[in-house]
Amino acid sequence: GMGGGQDPGWLACMIWDENKQDRDLFNYVQQLIKLRKSEPVFANDGKFRFLHVDNEHNSIIYEKYNDEKRIIFIVNNSDNTLKMPVLDEFVDKSVGEYDFSGGAVRINTHRLDTNSIINIGPFGFKIFEIKV
Repeated sequence: GMGGGQDPGWLACMIWDENKQDRDLFNYVQQLIKLRKSEPVFANDGKFRFLHVDNEHNSIIYEKYNDEKRIIFIVNNSDNTLKMPVLDEFVDKSVGEYDFSGGAVRINTHRLDTNSIINIGPFGFKIFEIKV
């Protein structure tokens, strides 16, 4: 993103020199745009609902879903690692976890049970997919 700060410098100019840009962020946003274009449920072909809000741990879980799949987002908005038990929706199902590392989005499939723990780093998130 572009830096800034408080007024009057809150809207900094675009950095045109690619060597000074945050290319990791740029590539990550490109991956999100591709997902939105290729997966209807990521775009506007899905319903939205909150599944859980935890003010104590500063985390939320929400989903977008349609008749074909459910995409569940777990967001940790704290500076501590979030360790949570597996959601009931995941138990004994084939669950895809979106992996944004390595320049291309991959979906790694897991089979989770009631003893599984989901770890999300500080200010991190995970995206899971369940086929309906």
